[in-house]
Amino acid sequence: MRDKATFPFGVAGLAGQNAPHTVVGGGNLYFFKHATPEEQQAALRFARWVSTPERAAAWSIGTGYIATSPAAYDTPELKAFIEKVPEANVARTFLPVATGELSVHDNQRVYKALTDNIQACLTGVKTPAQSMADAQRDADRILLPFKRA
Repeated sequence: MRDKATFPFGVAGLAGQNAPHTVVGGGNLYFFKHATPEEQQAALRFARWVSTPERAAAWSIGTGYIATSPAAYDTPELKAFIEKVPEANVARTFLPVATGELSVHDNQRVYKALTDNIQACLTGVKTPAQSMADAQRDADRILLPFKRA
């Protein structure tokens, strides 16, 4: 974006109700208990490879996302990049006020139900109580296959 944007831009943290706030999400690495021993070893090798500080630094530089490892910020590559592009460190400075993202089975569908109902509330189509009741109903329906008896 820095190379192609035809307009000035910057970055900033998100405002919160009473103080700055942000939500940190991201992907996870999963190990499946029913995998073969060979698959488990391959998954472990991959996890070790992808989570090295050097790999986390390269990923952060290439994507603009917060590095997945604090040690990545000690690598010469990421230090040099932040020196050249200070905006790349802004999101990291908000980690002390960050909380986790909503994370459930079928996360995208549940999140869409919540977002759609919040929008309906904000546009006056639904009351706040109705929006939240509908969001909960939709989430319950989406998550029903995952409910334990």
